[in-house]
Amino acid sequence: MWNLNNTIMRKILFSLIMTLSSFALFAQITSINSFKVIEKSATSITVAWTYSGTQPNEWKIASDVHPVTSYSYLNIGLTDLQDPIIYHLESIQNIQIYVISSLTPNTHYDISVTDTDQTHQATIQNISTYKKLEVTDGFEYNEECCNSYKPIANKQYILSAWVKVDVEAVATYENVGVQIIVKDDNNTEYYSMFFEPEGNIIDGWQRIEGAFRMPKIPDNLLSSSFIDIQLINNDNTYDVYFDDIRIFPKDGNLKSFVYDAATKKLMAELDENNFATFYEYDQEGGLIRIKKETERGVYTIQETRSNTKK
Repeated sequence: MWNLNNTIMRKILFSLIMTLSSFALFAQITSINSFKVIEKSATSITVAWTYSGTQPNEWKIASDVHPVTSYSYLNIGLTDLQDPIIYHLESIQNIQIYVISSLTPNTHYDISVTDTDQTHQATIQNISTYKKLEVTDGFEYNEECCNSYKPIANKQYILSAWVKVDVEAVATYENVGVQIIVKDDNNTEYYSMFFEPEGNIIDGWQRIEGAFRMPKIPDNLLSSSFIDIQLINNDNTYDVYFDDIRIFPKDGNLKSFVYDAATKKLMAELDENNFATFYEYDQEGGLIRIKKETERGVYTIQETRSNTKK
């Protein structure tokens, strides 16, 4: 009788162990569905990811430069989401957000995240922190680098921009321009060229335009190389403004558009020569005037007047 009960107890205990083991296996994540960068600064990167399964005890995050030793996390719900980019993640059921801080500016990182047991991992490769855009009037600004724009070696490109100087009665602007420098994170320069304004001054603005050839950079330094665009003002007596800075292949064309942030209406269209067509509207939002910028000045090319009978 005792042996029978003992056998039964063993079966019950075995069954309980199997149930607990199954529960333990269920209480883990089954997959990482997405992993994206949602914000960057000069020294930090904020990542978000979604997962299926049950929240593990901790997440492990590492970069190609140094591992992150703090594994704090924030679990948020749908009502807490403020940034629309998070909605682009494949799932909104389980979202983790983590800020990786104390990063080195102008550096590329491979960011990876794993669960507690390191059975599921996701990696984002070649994530860059912000590049520094230096302005020679004594100020420095941080601008995010563009990872998707990768000029081709030995190919010619056009730089185009407009500059305005708060000075009166001059035929051309002096001591101002745009400097292009191609270099890597070790400050090794591969190419440098200075572009000055030329042509007529149109409504206070003068165009800067010129061609440059992208240099050949060693393959092992491609990932750390970038174009440094410096806006030059060598005379601090006058304020200087730059606008509509563009870089595109010499054998191609580029058009750009300007929209009103509030009304979303088209305000200007910049053609392949970086000359603008301006659109003006009345208080009701109707188009009343179109102006065209040319080398000889700005001209009205279309004007519409309407009257509503009351």
